[in-house]
Parts: sequence; structure tokens; C-alpha cells
Amino acid sequence: MGKMVRAVLFAVVALFSTAVFAQKVPCAMPENLTEIEGVYQIGTCGDLYKFAEMVNGGETGINGMLTADIVVNVGVLTSDGTLSGTNFTQWTPIGTLPTPYAGTFDGAGHVISGLYFSDEDADVVGLFGCISNGAVQNVGVVDSYIRGARTVGGVVGTNMNGTVSNVYNTGAVSGYGYVGGVVGENAGNVRVVYNAGAVSGVVHIGGVVGENAGDVRMVYNTGAVSGDRYVGGVVGENMEGTVENAYYNTDSYTGSAV
Repeated sequence: MGKMVRAVLFAVVALFSTAVFAQKVPCAMPENLTEIEGVYQIGTCGDLYKFAEMVNGGETGINGMLTADIVVNVGVLTSDGTLSGTNFTQWTPIGTLPTPYAGTFDGAGHVISGLYFSDEDADVVGLFGCISNGAVQNVGVVDSYIRGARTVGGVVGTNMNGTVSNVYNTGAVSGYGYVGGVVGENAGNVRVVYNAGAVSGVVHIGGVVGENAGDVRMVYNTGAVSGDRYVGGVVGENMEGTVENAYYNTDSYTGSAV
């Protein structure tokens, strides 16, 4: 075997040994979640799907806490932030308009990676679809692809009157309208959050929040933002809400904050 051939083979082996390949992760849903002092413990992707099933089935006030980083799929996005394929386990958003989440979900500083949701006809989409009087806090969403129609967010699609705090998103978020890197449509509180993922759509598109009628404070965006109408580096359109201490990277979006 020639030296050049051996060198090529070694290079290929090295590439395959370090590359991250797009793949599904087995998500065996448990029969029951462990509950400690009124808080369900979530340590695997199966636990996360079980929690979503419980909430969407009507147990909207339950509390949950991550006990580990959660991986749903591997390699959803390429290094430039685009979708790497479509053969992924589809995510089921936690909370719907008929059954909005009303408990407290604490990520405890952990991250959820590999969420994949792609349905251009679906509304109210995100890690959480809809929350009302609930709280989502201390969690990051990474290497994820969230695509819907309206009220689409990397973390929460619709925040009716809940609180979203100390969270961030680095995944790609897209839809037709009311699309935000963190929250699609906000009528509650959004505090101390940031987005670094690409956000795109047509109308009411914001780096952090698509449309705001609530209270947004101490937030920033470094991700690219694109849309046609009511587009903002931080908030797509502010409907008499409050936006304070909000920043965005002008290299990523050359328009205004709101």
C-alpha cells in the first residue's frame, strides 16, 4: 500500500472518529415518572416525552425538573445552523391551547438538545407549545430545529400569562408568523433570556419574541433574523407591552430592536 493511500485512509478514519452523525436517540417512555416532593424527575428523553404526555393529557399543573442534560436527536443542525436531515424523532410540544402548561418546569441549568419539530401547518410550537400561569426556567435548547406556522418559539410558542426566565435557545426557529427565538407570542413575563439561533418567517418575527403584549426585560439576541413585516432584532412587534434592557447584534440583524 502506497504512502499516499495510507495517508488518505488514516485521514478518513480520523474524520469518522470525530464527526457527529445525525441520528435518532432511543426514547423509551417509562410507565411512570419518579416524583420527589411534588416534582417529577426528568433525566432521559423518554422521561421528557412522558412529561409532555401527562401535561397534554390534562395534568397541566404538574411540576418537573431536569436531573441531567437531555438528548432527543443527535446532529440535527449542521455547523452553519442549517437542518442536517429529516430522519429524526419528532418532538411533541408540552402544553396546547386547550391544555396550557400551568406548573413550574425547572431545567436546573441543564440543556435539552436535538429537538426536531417540522410541520408548516402547526400552530403553538416550541419545547413548550403553550403556558398559562406556569413557569419555564433555567434551561437551554440547543442543536434543535423548530418549524411551524404561527406562534412558534425555540422555548415557548405562546406565553399567555406565565413566566419564562433564565433560558436560552441556539437552535433554528421558523414559521409564517409570530415567531421568536425564545417565545413566539408573549403576554406574560420574559426575563433574563437570550437567543443565538437563526429566526425566520414572514410577519411578526423577533430575535427573542415575535409579538409582545407583556413584559420583556434583560434579553439579547445574537442570531440572524429575517422576515417581511414587523421584524425586530429583539421583538418583532410590541403591542403596548414593556421592553427594557434589550440588546441585539447589529452584525446579525441590521434593522431595529423592535
